[in-house]
Amino acid sequence: MKAGRRGIRILEILMLCALMTLVLTGCSGVDVNDLIQEGDEAYNNGYFETASSKYSEVIAQGKATDQIYNNRGMCFMMSEDYESAIKDFNEAISLNQTEAIYYNNRGLAQFKNEDYLSAKSDFSAAIELDPS
Repeated sequence: MKAGRRGIRILEILMLCALMTLVLTGCSGVDVNDLIQEGDEAYNNGYFETASSKYSEVIAQGKATDQIYNNRGMCFMMSEDYESAIKDFNEAISLNQTEAIYYNNRGLAQFKNEDYLSAKSDFSAAIELDPS
């Protein structure tokens, strides 16, 4: 009887250790690359809310890149949530100031949000970074 209880106790400890490992490493069991691919597919098929959700999961896992913020910003822009789009483009630019497309995208969101002076400034920055 003691050996049986000891075996159960060891199993409980192993399960607790496994759970703690998942919590401490931030592992959700979902591969970030799969989330990005699902987000990209949803975006390409016009499912902007689903795509935004997938990119948000990547951000929540602490795996965000400038591209992820840009992608989610595009989802917000396509959903006409220009303020959220601008915030994400700001984040993308803060992570990488050399991508002309981020300035262009933020300029588009600002233009749609009727902030024409900011839009003009971003379009100029985009052209300066990439004249083509």
